[in-house]
Amino acid sequence: EKTEANLQAVEVLNCLQSMIHVHPKITFNLLVLVYRGSKRKEVLAKSFQNIPQYGKGKNIFSDSSLQHFIQMLISENVIAEKLRGTNEWGPHHF
Repeated sequence: EKTEANLQAVEVLNCLQSMIHVHPKITFNLLVLVYRGSKRKEVLAKSFQNIPQYGKGKNIFSDSSLQHFIQMLISENVIAEKLRGTNEWGPHHF
């Protein structure tokens, strides 16, 4: 349903904004982990469990469906993905 998708898009964007306030470099996978409420060390080490949107997508999305949803937001230019430079290593950042 379009209205539900719009609400989820706003929640994902709010999650991304909150995460950026805590740490400026956010990866695609980290956004998925935080929105789904993961307790992995990379989430807890940056205190992302303390943002309001932590875990909000847990009962709404599986990992793969959230990945597809975020990919759709990127393809629709709702989220801009900043790709790493040629001399940088590691995951892509938003």
